[in-house]
Amino acid sequence: MAVPKWISSVKNRRVRRRWKGWWLRPWTVPLDPDRAVAYKRKLRQHGRYSTHITIAEWKSHPDRCGCPVTASPYPRRTQKLAFKVERVRHRLGDVPIRNLSAYRSPCHERCIGGAFGYHPRGQAVDPVKPSGMSTSTWNAPWLREFGSGGIGMQRNTGVIRHVDTGPRRRWFYD
Repeated sequence: MAVPKWISSVKNRRVRRRWKGWWLRPWTVPLDPDRAVAYKRKLRQHGRYSTHITIAEWKSHPDRCGCPVTASPYPRRTQKLAFKVERVRHRLGDVPIRNLSAYRSPCHERCIGGAFGYHPRGQAVDPVKPSGMSTSTWNAPWLREFGSGGIGMQRNTGVIRHVDTGPRRRWFYD
């Protein structure tokens, strides 16, 4: 992915070099909320949580209930989640990761009968395994990156369908 103009136009050469590196290798961006603050803020100003994840694609998209489309009110939490997903993406060989659901507004969570867990907090994502990828190849990087958080798996296949940054828990979907 080409480096955007807003990075190329940064006046400070050292900052510009660091930001270009983070853009090209998003899995290297520090997860610590007190590091890379200006870069993370600039990404959000340009409609992105990370290099490969836009704010628009992680907005709450209601099904048929008529809830408004909203972005996460917790941009820093959601952005941290995005960078964790970038790390998984890199470990999978930089394959695109489609997400069934990331942030969900409380209205949308009610409409789908959700558990009011970590989606409304901007701290959960439901990734979709690409066809042709083995379950063990898919699961390994998710377990490594989100092993200390919540992980939901499909009972009959063992495929990871949900990850979050909450406390360590495991469950199965039917």
